[in-house]
Amino acid sequence: MAWDGELTPEIRRRLREKRVQLGVTCQNVGALLKVDSSTVLKWEHGKVKRATITVRPRLEAFLRGEYDAIFAARLPALPAAFRVGEAGGQWPAGKGDFQALLERLGNVHALCQARPELRAELAEAVEALADRLLAKLVAAGPAEPQPPPELGG
Repeated sequence: MAWDGELTPEIRRRLREKRVQLGVTCQNVGALLKVDSSTVLKWEHGKVKRATITVRPRLEAFLRGEYDAIFAARLPALPAAFRVGEAGGQWPAGKGDFQALLERLGNVHALCQARPELRAELAEAVEALADRLLAKLVAAGPAEPQPPPELGG
């Protein structure tokens, strides 16, 4: 039986896991599937209940791994310890991952295109946070060197 395009919780989970496994953004997946990055985000978060009939074959192919080689050829290979969602590569549980945070900031920035005052406010907030964290780092002094994470299997 052919897939009817319903984005069940299992399909949404598989979509996010596949994207994170490949280390790519919603923008990357959207460009490949010929949809906007916000559509990919909505699929992952259940905001859209069904994929359109025109995109279903490409989405199925993505989930089956048929596009993995395309991403692998375009993106540098990262050791497992640095991939999002794997040991050493994610924030504390419940806090999301760094790539998702950057993607969210990028999406907010894009949504504010018609509101330059909000874009400026976002930039100022990010700059202020970075300045505060850098000041704390300088005040704390050098940290003890940490051994590199173990790589490989």
